[in-house]
Amino acid sequence: MPGHEIAGTVAETGSAATAFAVGERVSVGCVFNACGECARCLRGEEQCRARGFVTT
Repeated sequence: MPGHEIAGTVAETGSAATAFAVGERVSVGCVFNACGECARCLRGEEQCRARGFVTT
């Protein structure tokens, strides 16, 4: 269900972190763990993924 998104600001990072920096705004959508490869995911419909998905 939309509305379960998580947003915040990076407070600290580990020594191997390269994708985000301290102070940067970040978010996680309501659907994660989608494969990103099936036809539904490629159409932007990961919430309809045939093999299921995980929500926040």
